[in-house]
Amino acid sequence: MQNDWMLDVLADLKRFAQLNGMPMLADKLSETATVAALEMTSVEEAARGRHGGELTAGAGLGGPGNIRRI
Repeated sequence: MQNDWMLDVLADLKRFAQLNGMPMLADKLSETATVAALEMTSVEEAARGRHGGELTAGAGLGGPGNIRRI
């Protein structure tokens, strides 16, 4: 996955929350990491054309490395 760094950041935040007495935050970060992994997989599959050429979420974003800052 080209976006593994996001999962690494979420894991670091979860560890910090666990070590600093924030169990609810740690749980939510765990859920967030699961959602992120699922969505990243879905976007990568769409990019490989596994969905019959349909436009799906993430299509047309400019490719890898195109980050929009807001």
